[in-house]
Amino acid sequence: MSALPANAAPAEVVADVLRQWTAAFAERGVDALAQLYAPDCFQYGGQPGLAVGREGVRGYFSTLPTASLRVEFGTQSTLRLAPTIITSAGLATFFVGGVTTPLYHFTFTFIHADGAWKIASHHASIAQV
Repeated sequence: MSALPANAAPAEVVADVLRQWTAAFAERGVDALAQLYAPDCFQYGGQPGLAVGREGVRGYFSTLPTASLRVEFGTQSTLRLAPTIITSAGLATFFVGGVTTPLYHFTFTFIHADGAWKIASHHASIAQV
């Protein structure tokens, strides 16, 4: 979880949370990933179905392949929507067992609650290039 203050720069918040997300993803840390999300979050990942709440997110990540997983996020565009709400959009490349997957679009909405920045909404889709 990102303990950055509510007034932290949007790019700093997004970089901090995505750094943690990337590390947890590489370690297949489904509990660590789930803790990066708000309790009432929702997520559309790269597989069908909407995951709702931390339990839904935990369930989604537990279904991913067991092969070596890695992600690299590209530059993220960020925008503060309100004092405690930040949104971001950008691209990411996944590597599964050393094989590069298609490029993905990612959008996130982050909220600052209970002293930490959390992911409230997450959407990923294959980029049409």
